[in-house]
Amino acid sequence: MITSFLGEVNQKKKAVLHVIGNGEQKEKLLSEVKAAGVQVIDHGVVYDETKKQEIFDQSQFGLNLMVDTVFVGLTMKSLDYMSHDLPLINNIKGDTWKIVEEEQIGFNIDDQ
Repeated sequence: MITSFLGEVNQKKKAVLHVIGNGEQKEKLLSEVKAAGVQVIDHGVVYDETKKQEIFDQSQFGLNLMVDTVFVGLTMKSLDYMSHDLPLINNIKGDTWKIVEEEQIGFNIDDQ
């Protein structure tokens, strides 16, 4: 969903994906996003809150997207975005979906 979403955005306006962290599928994701024509800036693992804020300040939204079978409360990633006042692009059902909707802190999207 991340690749599809960013590919669509990139057709309308140049998209840049800032990546913080590491994960099992990170290299696959970065490869697919780059193949969709999206610029990727990989910051690696960042624990320093000031450095994270500098990265978030360059961003318009935090992507909070997971496979559609995930139904969780809040993720550390979504809490990080919220604590740094970064609006969410979210597809996670449950508490996060409800918070985004009720508090108007971003957009909930689905695969449609």
